[in-house]
Amino acid sequence: MRTAVILSILVSILCTSCNRDIDRAELVNKIQNCSKLATTEFVVSKLIFAKKEKKILFINAGEADFAARTYATIKAGIDLNKLNFKDILIEGDRIELELPPVEILYFSYPPSDYDIITAYSSNSLLTKMTVEDEDKLFRQAELEIREATKYMNHEQMVQTKTRSVLKGFLRNLGFQEIYINFRPQLMSVDSKPAI
Repeated sequence: MRTAVILSILVSILCTSCNRDIDRAELVNKIQNCSKLATTEFVVSKLIFAKKEKKILFINAGEADFAARTYATIKAGIDLNKLNFKDILIEGDRIELELPPVEILYFSYPPSDYDIITAYSSNSLLTKMTVEDEDKLFRQAELEIREATKYMNHEQMVQTKTRSVLKGFLRNLGFQEIYINFRPQLMSVDSKPAI
């Protein structure tokens, strides 16, 4: 009789922990489905100014000026698909999450999204900005935008939005006490030009 009582207690404990594991796995899947909600998209504008001079025998034979505005679209967010089973701690109606760090999920710098400012661009008779010159300037601008993403401080905005979305989601699932932390990492875009 005593072993039957101990065995039934063990079975009930195992079943309870199995259900909790299933609930946690189900919760990981539900949170991962929110991954598009944990993003922020922003557009960065950059002005390009350049001057090209041509000298003949140390005398300025003419110069060309170039001005343009370029745009890059950047999406920063939390890749919730990197959320692991061990990143969630559940105790009754209390939940603690440790989310992956903020990262750049998307970077677009299409050539169609630049405007040459003709009022400030001019060529002289002997000096002209070539297509190769313009292409080099646009590639340099892209590298500068990618480098500048490290200093744009959009990490806080993404974390705030993610907390807000997930807290509402988790409250709807019945959690009352919610703690959300983020793994640290600097947000940056690799310095290779987009193709």
